[in-house]
Amino acid sequence: MFRFLICAALLSFQAFPQQSGPQYRRSSVISSAKFHTIFSNYAVIAQPRPVPSAPKFSWPRISNPYIYDFSFLLGLELPIRDYNNNGTPDTVHSVIITAVERPGGGEYGPNGIFWGFEPLDGYFNPAISDYTKGVALSFDPSTWPAFWPDHPEWGNNVWYGINGPNNFTADAEAVFAMDDKNDGEVHIKWGFLPDSTQPLVKGHGIKTTVHYLFFNDGIFSDVVFCVYKIKNTGKSDYAKVTAGQLLGSYIGGDGDEWNDDVTIYFPKDDYVYAYDFDNHIRPAANPRWKGKTGGLGMKFLDAPSSNKIASCRVFVPAGNITMGNDEEMWHYMRPGNYLFPPSVIMPPDSIPYALKGEDGDAMWATDYFSLASGEEKKVTTAIAGGYFRDETMILLKKAEAFANSGYNLDSAQNKIRLTSLTGYTTINANFNLTWNSSVTPGLIDIWITKDFGKTWNIIARNALDNGTFTLVPSLIGNAPLARIAVFKKDAQGKMIGFNESALFRINSSAAPFNAVRIIGEPGVDTTITSGAFAFKMRIGTMNAAGTTLKASYKNSFTPAFVPFYEGAVFSDTAVQTLMLSLRDIPNDGKTIIKCVVGEGAAADSHETEPFNNMTERISLPAVNHYFKSGNTDATVSVHITNPALLAGHTYTVTFDDTSSPTQKYFSVFNNSLNRQVLTNSPLNMTGESDHFDGLSLNVSDFFTGPDYARSGWSNPGSNNPSFMMTRIDIPQLNVSGYNLPADYRLEFSSQYNLSSYNLSALGIPLPVINNINFRVMDITDNNLPIPVPFAFVENSQTVTGKLSPNDILFLADKSENFLTYRILFSGDSTAHIPAEQDTLYIFTAKGLSVFDSLVILASTSVEVEKDDPEFLVSQNYPNPFSGHTTLKLQIKRGRTLSLKIYNSLGQLIESRVLESGKGNNTEIKISGKGLSSGIYFYELSDGAHTIVNKFIVLH
Repeated sequence: MFRFLICAALLSFQAFPQQSGPQYRRSSVISSAKFHTIFSNYAVIAQPRPVPSAPKFSWPRISNPYIYDFSFLLGLELPIRDYNNNGTPDTVHSVIITAVERPGGGEYGPNGIFWGFEPLDGYFNPAISDYTKGVALSFDPSTWPAFWPDHPEWGNNVWYGINGPNNFTADAEAVFAMDDKNDGEVHIKWGFLPDSTQPLVKGHGIKTTVHYLFFNDGIFSDVVFCVYKIKNTGKSDYAKVTAGQLLGSYIGGDGDEWNDDVTIYFPKDDYVYAYDFDNHIRPAANPRWKGKTGGLGMKFLDAPSSNKIASCRVFVPAGNITMGNDEEMWHYMRPGNYLFPPSVIMPPDSIPYALKGEDGDAMWATDYFSLASGEEKKVTTAIAGGYFRDETMILLKKAEAFANSGYNLDSAQNKIRLTSLTGYTTINANFNLTWNSSVTPGLIDIWITKDFGKTWNIIARNALDNGTFTLVPSLIGNAPLARIAVFKKDAQGKMIGFNESALFRINSSAAPFNAVRIIGEPGVDTTITSGAFAFKMRIGTMNAAGTTLKASYKNSFTPAFVPFYEGAVFSDTAVQTLMLSLRDIPNDGKTIIKCVVGEGAAADSHETEPFNNMTERISLPAVNHYFKSGNTDATVSVHITNPALLAGHTYTVTFDDTSSPTQKYFSVFNNSLNRQVLTNSPLNMTGESDHFDGLSLNVSDFFTGPDYARSGWSNPGSNNPSFMMTRIDIPQLNVSGYNLPADYRLEFSSQYNLSSYNLSALGIPLPVINNINFRVMDITDNNLPIPVPFAFVENSQTVTGKLSPNDILFLADKSENFLTYRILFSGDSTAHIPAEQDTLYIFTAKGLSVFDSLVILASTSVEVEKDDPEFLVSQNYPNPFSGHTTLKLQIKRGRTLSLKIYNSLGQLIESRVLESGKGNNTEIKISGKGLSSGIYFYELSDGAHTIVNKFIVLH
């Protein structure tokens, strides 16, 4: 019975050839460990668009898009014939494209049919309409077809794996097939048919089966493998065929971040690299972006003639391509044709660089290969993500060996095995690197990193595989964190294996060389509340006496790195742990730490991903700070960030909201020492700002502007004119106003004996208008109204001397030192004209401003308590001490207390939970054993009541 079904299936496939067309277009979404993307079954990655919530080829997080479109191209030369029927053989080229949605894309016939690849029926489950799983996916059997059209002998419920039926090579694999039967261009223009016996089948007779492979863990979790199996199903042989890729970069995603992308071809190592020019995604462009900005490396891993990128064109702008012009596309894909915009410099040493980022895209293609009738050939492309270009380049080389080993890591690594540098070694003189190869003969490439993988340099290219190579320190230079990567090629130069050494060190000279890599950090979206974090890092230096590590931070409101730690470090073969106190840096959701090892040109640095630093703070009691001047509506509290730095000083904090329309600043003056502590430090308007002397401001602020909810006319029932108050801004005259934190009252009378002002600061002095019936008063202090200078623009032709719709007021401060607001009135012809007893009140919501000054009284012993504290504590005795000291507690009722002890860096040393009975007098002993001499702090808290004080250990 089973054999009968198989035979029936085979007969049905012969009787009814597969159909292709736009009606079979489907999409799926894959989210692997590092990659998140929608893709189509017509060989376009990151599309179709727009699809709600679908990721657009994001790495390594779904919020971080890198590609707008990545599609397949196939160029071929038709068999040379007399297509023009003029007695002369013609050379005709055709490029089969995909239905990619991009500038310059698309080609359609007279009947509106797309000319290019279309998906074949039978490679997906037609019952599924979900855009996230319309393509067959290895991990979801519900997406598979009942039978695979080209392998009905496999039966049903079988996966079409890259390495055969039910071979689950990758963690996630997608498969589909497409052909060009609908591409009627060559038939209409040249009368060409791929098979003259089937006149209804147009195109070139090209069927392409595509596999996308994703790996969740290990070396290749940052790589996507794209495999194209290209089969000539027609009767004609093609002598010249070239396969290509078209990239639309989109680094940063929505907004305008794609405007500074760069795509460069690196000929020496034969790969394309796309990155963001300034390596920064502005939050205003993509507020969803998380973490660092990296780049994508792309290369051919396998192709019929050679896997070299034989042509590459980078074009600006992205629309500078006509995909419907076959001869033009063939010209760009032709081997040896490398074209780059003026912004890309290709120096003689073939190490290119970009002068700027642009809205540019790229296409590249393989060398020519032939494709005879019935023949199938394979092209494999890899896309690799990384934060360093060299790191990505090495990963692509490993991916090449991996793919050419059937996606079997053991097979790739067993083809070449290092027999030296298998453990940590220090190299002071010439050293013989040795290995065993399981495949001979062949060639070897040897690469070295001196800084734990950030940069790589080649020390041998296409060397004969004789099992040994001499490392010469004087040629390599100092390398405190060195590693070797050796790559095996077969006799034809195809990469088939790789292996890496253990970490080692090269001592070459007295020249300084430093390296640092942070390998253990909080991570994106991680919140740190403890006030310290143990950063894991690799540190290398050539100085036996060690070197200096400096740590600095930046966050969402501090764009430049601010130093906060400096200490000595030493080179080590092991992972080092550096405990950094986070108490002394502002709490912020986008905190980045940078560690710099060494000085000057020999310095090396590495940054963390942004994380959420939310160290628990102690609030300074409200009685310890007050506004000496100003009338802000903002909320300001003062946090104690490091009790060790409290010295009982008094401070005055002033604010600046005039220097920038988007950023406020604050300055701190130490009144006790008569010195400036901070000057024009950026103010975080929704949290903590920069610290000073163990304190920080925590504000909830905003920019001053009209408060329409509180503003209005005194007679709200009338048809009063509407009004809108904005800051004066006349860029043509370089005139702008200031959002003054003031409240206003427009008073109207029956007398026409008032006048406006000319306000010369406007740059176009407006004439004084006399005999008007209103004035403007500043009522910020309601007990002391002050007349406000204003210019009046009377736009009504019928109403004069009165305020009416379309009139404009320009305000200044009371002394006419600066301009403030523009008030525009609007309404129709029925609007009420304000008269006697009418009053308009305009209030502002007052953010922190230059008129505000805050006084802080910081004592050395801080107690934050309720009006009726539940416990009291005496100063520890003895103090200083060496052995132990005692705290005495008076407790009103049974409480659970926490005791935390910090060192002078704010690092938590000890934490206890104390259970106390009702009405107890309790003693707590603190041991000095294990504590070095210095200042420490204890914090006692029951959750509502907190006491902090210092003690001294003196041995």
